[in-house]
Order: sequence, then structure tokens, then C-alpha cells
Amino acid sequence: MNNITVNMEYFKRYTAYGFYGLLQNWIRNDFKESLEEFTKEVIDLTKTHIYSFEYIGNKGERLMD
Repeated sequence: MNNITVNMEYFKRYTAYGFYGLLQNWIRNDFKESLEEFTKEVIDLTKTHIYSFEYIGNKGERLMD
């Protein structure tokens, strides 16, 4: 861990727009993957992303990386 402080408001927005981009891409590609495949990929990606962070507490709503 490198203990970099992350602004939670930015992190929430970053995550939301990332998911929005994946969803847009899936639609633009005419739903190339099935709903089940798309959902599994998003869940797997989310798990990987979440495991890269450690929540330290409510110190001004910050997240440590």
C-alpha cells in the first residue's frame, strides 16, 4: 500500500462514469455480449477494482490506496 489519499467525491464520480462508459460501449456494439456475460464482466471488474483499496474510516470521507 502506498497510502495515497483519494477524494471520495471524485472517486464516486470516476466509478460511475466508468460504468456508464462500459454500458454505452455495450449498447453501441449492439449488445455483442449477452446480458449475463456483460454483467459477469462488470462484477469481476468491480471486484478487482474494490480489492485494490483499503477503507480506513470516516476521516473526511477519504479512501486510502
